[in-house]
Amino acid sequence: MSYEFLEDYLPDDMRVNYKIIKWWFFKYAYRYCRNRIDRMNSAGDFWADNESEYAYAYEQFNYGIEQPLEYLMIQVVSLIVDSGRGSERFCDFHRGEIDEILRLNKLEDLFLMIDDEVELRDFKCDLKALKIF
Repeated sequence: MSYEFLEDYLPDDMRVNYKIIKWWFFKYAYRYCRNRIDRMNSAGDFWADNESEYAYAYEQFNYGIEQPLEYLMIQVVSLIVDSGRGSERFCDFHRGEIDEILRLNKLEDLFLMIDDEVELRDFKCDLKALKIF
C-alpha cells in the first residue's frame, strides 16, 4: 500500500519518503499563511517579527515521526528552505539535531532504508548542498 494523497493517509508500517515529507512541510506552511491572511483580513492582525510559517510547519512533525531517517529528512528540509536566511540560532538548532542523529546512526545505514533511487539521489543532493554528505 502506498501513500494516499486524497485522504492524506500513510499506513502505519510505511516509512515516510522524502517527497512526502517535503509535501507535508509545504502544505503546513501554506495552511499557516492562508490562516494568517484570514486573521489579517478579519482582525487587521499583522505578522510578528519572529513569526514563521516554516517554524509552524516544522512543529507539525513533532507528532508521528519516529524513524531517525525521517527526522533527519525534516531537519534537512528545514535548512534547505531557510537557505541561510534565518538566525544563527535556527541553523545551530537544526545542525545540532542532525549531528545527534548522525552520532547515533551511520549515514550509510540510513541510506540503506531508501530503496528508491530517485528519492536517494534527491536526498543526497540536499545533503551535499548542506555539506553533510
